[in-house]
Amino acid sequence: MKSLTFLALLLGLYLASLIHGVVAEKRSKGCNKNLPKNSVIGDYRKISLNVNDPYYNGGEKIKRRFQIRLPKGYDNTEALPLIYKAHGMGGKSEVLKKDSDFAKIARDREDFILVLPDGMSQNWNTTWIEGAFGPTCDLPKKERNDCPKTCPECKRTKEECYGGLGPCVDDLGFIELIQKEVRKSYCIDENQMHFHGYSMGGALAWEIASATTDGLGFATFYTQSSVPALGFGLPPKEINFSLFDVIGNQDTSMPPTHDVKGTGMGPHNSIITKFDGLKPVKEELLQMWAEAMDCGDEEIYPTSLDGNKGFECHSRDCSNEQSIVRCTGDFGHWPPNQKPTADIVLDFMLSHPRKQ
Repeated sequence: MKSLTFLALLLGLYLASLIHGVVAEKRSKGCNKNLPKNSVIGDYRKISLNVNDPYYNGGEKIKRRFQIRLPKGYDNTEALPLIYKAHGMGGKSEVLKKDSDFAKIARDREDFILVLPDGMSQNWNTTWIEGAFGPTCDLPKKERNDCPKTCPECKRTKEECYGGLGPCVDDLGFIELIQKEVRKSYCIDENQMHFHGYSMGGALAWEIASATTDGLGFATFYTQSSVPALGFGLPPKEINFSLFDVIGNQDTSMPPTHDVKGTGMGPHNSIITKFDGLKPVKEELLQMWAEAMDCGDEEIYPTSLDGNKGFECHSRDCSNEQSIVRCTGDFGHWPPNQKPTADIVLDFMLSHPRKQ
């Protein structure tokens, strides 16, 4: 039986290679270099970066942190996939590394490098870009959203945004700095860099995907239990990555539709959440991305979790061998089966390398 399972796995990988093509690895500058001082193989290393942040208290230098895990048997001649996991509101890397889905998979498989970035004050700044309907402060979202960088009347002091949707810091710049640091120090396949964010971390993933010209080099974005603010998370002009989205039909924190209890109808068919924020309808948002990526019609995307609490997935094949997969289920903001779901997504990630 085990041999049949192994053969089935090989067949699946082979078929994936036929569908998506075989992409040669792109080795980072860290290949064939000695490891940085204090590096740890088979465990996590805490790293601090001094950042000149243009938005924090008028451009103050601040210290930002992340953790990185090198797999057991790490070899600086072998380029490995790189996976980020961004925590939700109030989260931190110290918790993620103990019991999160990708942390568990990393210990089981030992075949990719895992990065866990820390948000400032355990949150992410996810609405500082100008949306389709103007700056955030022009939307009826009350005071918690009055600090985007596009609003000249905002003072943007270090206290002004705390307690709202996130601190006044440049998180896009922070992730870009991590990318540069990791790629120069470790042996990474730059065609196999992937970003996963949960809840507020998922909103950060949407912002990276929509607000940067090349998605910071990521091949896929996995957004879980996350809907960006109205007018945000929109597709850029050029898209060179794939999307995988999971959200619960009963999620009251990030409602996917108007049918969730406690929501209301807002402007532009938006969803008014219990936090008075405005969210787009998730299927409408994904449809916009599908049109921008020149995707075909949806088809059933079979998984090992099908039917478990109503879990089901649909996929679209898009131009440049990219894909969009959306999964839903009868659950709330914290989906069940975290690790099995991440196993499914990891297979998707590795079969969707970045095209050059």
